[in-house]
Amino acid sequence: MAFNFFLIMEKAEQLFQAYKERKEIDPFPLTEEEGKKVGEEFSKMLIDYEGLGGYKIAKGGIIGVLTKAMITS
Repeated sequence: MAFNFFLIMEKAEQLFQAYKERKEIDPFPLTEEEGKKVGEEFSKMLIDYEGLGGYKIAKGGIIGVLTKAMITS
């Protein structure tokens, strides 16, 4: 499946800015695959910004990242 790179990056940046500013944003529609790509890019931005602290694995097998600030604050 072809992805719109600019859409993916725009949505990841929108999430990242909301995270940094501790603000809520309105939900936006994405397909499941687009959501995965946005999540990957958002995770990369978080790690670049705060450093990798570890991983979190949910019961359903979903893997998320924890930044250093998330586990040391």
